[in-house]
Amino acid sequence: LMQKQSPKMPSSQTPTQQTTANPVDTTQTISKDNPAILALKDWDLYVIQMSDLSSKRLTSGGRDTSHRIGNAFSPDHTKFIKGEGKTLLLITKDGSKPILQTELKGDVNSVAWRTDSNALAIWQVLKYEETGIGLPILSELLTYDLETGKTTKIKELNGYGEVRFWDKEKNFIGYTTGGGEGGAFGTYHVFDINNQGDKTYDTTNWENPSITPDGKEFIVYERIRDNQYGSLIKSISIYSVQKPDKSLRNFP
Repeated sequence: LMQKQSPKMPSSQTPTQQTTANPVDTTQTISKDNPAILALKDWDLYVIQMSDLSSKRLTSGGRDTSHRIGNAFSPDHTKFIKGEGKTLLLITKDGSKPILQTELKGDVNSVAWRTDSNALAIWQVLKYEETGIGLPILSELLTYDLETGKTTKIKELNGYGEVRFWDKEKNFIGYTTGGGEGGAFGTYHVFDINNQGDKTYDTTNWENPSITPDGKEFIVYERIRDNQYGSLIKSISIYSVQKPDKSLRNFP
């Protein structure tokens, strides 16, 4: 579409010669001032400039980098985090660089950006059970400041969980424990970094919630017990990310 709308160019200068063949599996705009698309091809990430359709490969880890670690895009959509074993790649439209190569002791299973896009909350698994299916039995929640490069251990936890949210203004981290099977959300925790308080909310009937663009609320598929059919999804509910003790709004 863009080429059809652009002035005709000599064949030697046509932008199609710079593009990567069929690059896009999933896309998302990463810049408003200099429009570009982040694309996934053969498990590597590419950035495609919308001005001339030129492309640049940002990762070269192949399938190992396809591991999903949660909220990969920063809230301002200028940065992207991708897992590569025990290394995290910080990716921008200008390229990628590994971070936390020495600080990480375990396997990163999830990250959450601070709402200002300048820091990360990270959940890493330190130890797995030696029998059964090898579930996580020891985990660690830590933070990383992109501007200072400082890593801070927040707390150590038993079992499985994921970090979900980090609000800068209130300075709390939202994380879950348990869950996972069939899309179950588990139990939601709100950890106040300032006073070390940890409030727990029963959200085991939530299914794969997403967060609103302003980062204030959860949008939730909520399971309701039905005597005739068992557990059914009967409503979509809106909850506060800071205090999800009761729904703010409900939709059938």
